[in-house]
Amino acid sequence: MYVYLHSTLKAKSLEELVSQALPGSEITVFSRVKDLEDAMQAKPPGALLSYPPVHAKFQLTPALRGLAKQKDWEPYVSMSVGKALSKAELAGKTIGVLDTLGRKETTDHVTAILGGISDFKLKRVIKLEDMLPLLQFGAAEALILPASAAAEIKSRSQQELVVSEIEGARAELPAVGGSLASALKDRFIGMDSKVKAALGVESWR
Repeated sequence: MYVYLHSTLKAKSLEELVSQALPGSEITVFSRVKDLEDAMQAKPPGALLSYPPVHAKFQLTPALRGLAKQKDWEPYVSMSVGKALSKAELAGKTIGVLDTLGRKETTDHVTAILGGISDFKLKRVIKLEDMLPLLQFGAAEALILPASAAAEIKSRSQQELVVSEIEGARAELPAVGGSLASALKDRFIGMDSKVKAALGVESWR
């Protein structure tokens, strides 16, 4: 099984955690979408644990959806320093984002999040921990990210970070797809709550 998630855990730690939760399964964790793309072409996995837009990129349909607060999505939010920025006010801004899908597809995804607004510049980073420095050093005027990731970043900073929900923009939670996904369903449902939390979900359906 391949795993591609934006986690606060290092790739090796996440790999060990998932391997312990799914004994007997060969787990490979990826941090970069390009590395995942290469692996998907060279050796397609039996299952992929990632976000639904990533499944769509590889023509996979999730068989198992992660839930939090009984929903399979959470809001996208904007985060800025000192003042809230509305969706319209993000036009013309330099925005920091996680590079989940690759350059073009991530840009298209942000345009969709902003309801068609495309007048922006993107600063793409691979790791969640690299988001905050974009604001700290003025490389970005705002961040766009899932609400849970924003809460994690805010808890680690003493800056006056203002978070605003982006109306109508949903960040889908991790899901499992692939030919072996259904066979793994019971094992995912039975995962320890700490493992589920590390994967960004409370339960699986």
